[in-house]
Amino acid sequence: MIVFMVLGIFCSGAFGASFTDDEQIAEYCSQYLFICMLFCGGTFISTMYQRFLQSVGNTFDSMITLVAGAVTNLILDPIFIFGFLFVPSMGIRGAAIATVIGQWVSAFLAVLLNTLRNPIVNVKFSGYRPNKTVLVQIYRVGLPTIITQGIGSIMVTAVNAILIPFSPTAVAFFGVYYKLQNFLFMPMNGLGQAAIPIVGYNYGAEKYNRILGLFKTILPAAAGISLIGTAIFLIFPTPLLQIFSASDEMLALGVPALRIISLTFVFASVTMVLGYSVSGLGNGVVNMLGTGLRQLIILVPAMYIFSKFLGISCAWYSFWLAEAAAAAYAAVATVRELKKKKIFNSKE
Repeated sequence: MIVFMVLGIFCSGAFGASFTDDEQIAEYCSQYLFICMLFCGGTFISTMYQRFLQSVGNTFDSMITLVAGAVTNLILDPIFIFGFLFVPSMGIRGAAIATVIGQWVSAFLAVLLNTLRNPIVNVKFSGYRPNKTVLVQIYRVGLPTIITQGIGSIMVTAVNAILIPFSPTAVAFFGVYYKLQNFLFMPMNGLGQAAIPIVGYNYGAEKYNRILGLFKTILPAAAGISLIGTAIFLIFPTPLLQIFSASDEMLALGVPALRIISLTFVFASVTMVLGYSVSGLGNGVVNMLGTGLRQLIILVPAMYIFSKFLGISCAWYSFWLAEAAAAAYAAVATVRELKKKKIFNSKE
């Protein structure tokens, strides 16, 4: 956390300038990064305490903390950016402040729920001493998850670099889309994270039929949520964008883009819930590679090629290619892992 705070103070300006020659855009990037990185403690605290809740099977409270932060951010964005309810217009700084407040709301709620409703994991800092053996084990298991979490940030950075030459509106639209899809994917993330302890507990107890039953339940549930999201994005793209006071130029670009991208939500749901579920068997690589395929390895090169040779209107079809490939990989890898663990062959 301290490292990111220091980087935010001293490197936010240089980072923004490295992606564009437009001084105004670089300044916006610097303003946003400075605030978000300086006050990034909220996201570290919320993530840690959410995992404490998940570790004891209390995924509902973990979901509540995520939703609270996202809803807070969603509500405060237009208020702080454009100035409503006696709040002055703060532009890009307002967007950063809304993000930070959302993170700290999530952190406060996560700490509160752990204190009130998690009697098993009690966090105490008195007498704390780092243990090298424990730290090595934590990073051995957690490294794929660390990489998975970082992929999203790398993807956003790369996609913005691709879109900047076309127009600032394209970059702004992608930022709006990313906020909207995060809100949609939150329930699917919750389902996937709920699957981790369930799969882990039943694998340890050798109750393999329960694991297979979970897959039969979680996949249709995630697909159902994604189909609802697809319908909303297809039918109401204009109202969704107007939540963020979209200009006519953004509507012209964003309405067809949202409709194109929304057709991939079912594939994304498969990749996400399968990746999380297999993590419960001690294999975090499937989730890491599935996320990498859908957000980086295929998506970014395909978007670059499509946008360069076919134009910005066709760039969004790169999501079709990336999400379909990632879902196919996740399905094959999951079946392979279940066979490896001899779960298919069990009568338990």
